[in-house]
Amino acid sequence: MTRFQLITLIIFGVFIVTGVIIFSTNRGSGPGPNGNIEVWGTISESVIAEAIRSHSLLGTKKEVIVTYVQKNALTIEKELIEALAEDRGPDIVMLPQDALWEHRNKIFPVPYKSFSERQFKDTFIEEGELYLFPEGVMGFPILVDPLVMYWNRTLFSNAGISRPPQYWDELFNLSTILTKKDQSLNILESAIAFGEYRNVVNAKDIISALVIQAGSPITTRKADGIVSLVFGEKLGKPTIPAVAAINFFTEFSNPIKLFYSWNRSLSRSDNAFLGGDLAIYFGFASEFISLKNKNPNLNFDVALFPQARGEDTRSTFGKVYALSVLKTSDNITDSIRVAYAFAEATVASVLSGETTLPPARRDLLSQNKGDAYSSIFYQSALRSQAWLDPENTATGAIFQSMIESVTGGRTATTEAVLRAHAEMAELFRSSQ
Repeated sequence: MTRFQLITLIIFGVFIVTGVIIFSTNRGSGPGPNGNIEVWGTISESVIAEAIRSHSLLGTKKEVIVTYVQKNALTIEKELIEALAEDRGPDIVMLPQDALWEHRNKIFPVPYKSFSERQFKDTFIEEGELYLFPEGVMGFPILVDPLVMYWNRTLFSNAGISRPPQYWDELFNLSTILTKKDQSLNILESAIAFGEYRNVVNAKDIISALVIQAGSPITTRKADGIVSLVFGEKLGKPTIPAVAAINFFTEFSNPIKLFYSWNRSLSRSDNAFLGGDLAIYFGFASEFISLKNKNPNLNFDVALFPQARGEDTRSTFGKVYALSVLKTSDNITDSIRVAYAFAEATVASVLSGETTLPPARRDLLSQNKGDAYSSIFYQSALRSQAWLDPENTATGAIFQSMIESVTGGRTATTEAVLRAHAEMAELFRSSQ
């Protein structure tokens, strides 16, 4: 052999030996750090474990290990901020739509070349489109929690009323029949918990639904991604839609009205309903099991959220839960695969079945579940709408101040709405 041939053989031999060592090491060691995907969410670990077992990528593929960490819904955002500051955050986080705008800068937008806008709209409900930003998809929706109407069948039957209201104008007459007062006009039984804020559970979401039904989406988004607040604008209507909605909401706490049925001194609306002292309670689909468990003897049913008579569009407020990939993930590619896997039909169906919440997928919502409650929840999911909230806690305080300034007689409704608009607009300006 020539000297050149000998050197060539030695070099190839080194490459071969090195390759064998690398191959055998990788094959035996299992997934490395980049193969571990950590997901934070508020759904119970047992439900997620069942969902993981239903999907090949999540449950059986060796190169990706999914670790799920259950968090408290009240503290998950605070914990996320702290974890990211200490460089120990998850790869994926479950974000409801009211936290999307506030945390959007932490999210990796999935490019439309990977998951097109057309594909997203064909797959998920309309409300899910809040997660479509100019940069890409900011989250894959998995579940919807729509606002529905729970009604006490015993109170309705005792009053000779055969069915719950379908339209809001029916409440004026129903309230005069279902609300019971003593000689001092103290409310003993209420038809509806409208008009106040602090003792009306879900008040902000109920008001949002009324404003949306009145013709205002509350926020709009331009093609460049800039969000515009339209809460206090007329939008081509004779009256500001929010003003009309607030006027209607606060009517029921006015003691000089015949249909007066609620005030600030009463117990929380959910407790009043559970105690049999409230005929109609507006709550989320997720509250159904809790209501049944807290009072098994309560004779109640569920119905669609009422609508404005004469309007073609049917809507309610809904909370959407989506999985968003974080920019700080060490494995963006696999994180995207895992996030979408949770939104695929197989897993979404399991999540829906285990949580009793409607899935966010159109194909699954088109299936007839058969039972009386799911059919209402599924219809409500398709009607669900919401808005991009600049900061959930701050806007909640703004809504409360707006309602209480009206019911307290300190401010006219239009002035209160315009003040709330200005305060929310400032939140958006500071977050753009």
